[in-house]
Amino acid sequence: MSAGTRNYGNWRRPSTKGLLGLGWLSTALLFAALIATFLTVAIAGLLAGLAAMGVSAIAAGLVVTKNADHVSIIERVWERIMWAKTKATKRNVYRSGPLAATGWGRTQRPVLPHPCGSASTWTRSVDRSL
Repeated sequence: MSAGTRNYGNWRRPSTKGLLGLGWLSTALLFAALIATFLTVAIAGLLAGLAAMGVSAIAAGLVVTKNADHVSIIERVWERIMWAKTKATKRNVYRSGPLAATGWGRTQRPVLPHPCGSASTWTRSVDRSL
């Protein structure tokens, strides 16, 4: 028996359809960067083409390099940015009762009439009109 992790049922991680373990979108972006580099060399010259190739190589490195959880660097950076945005808008804090997101200070079932408005005003629990 091997000293590695146990593998019940011959399970393995599904493979992707793209190059270098990338998905189809990342592979398409890699080819787009390659074509952009060729066009830059043809139009602006070798020095500008080398600069475009350097930028493309850095971007490809961020997409291709993955950690032990098979998550790329750019995905981790994106998740951190989105988490910081969530924390800044305080969407990560659960509030109910008088502190809830409803404007009238108490919870309400979705798609019921607004308690302070007229009977013809129907709103969701987050104060958006239907």
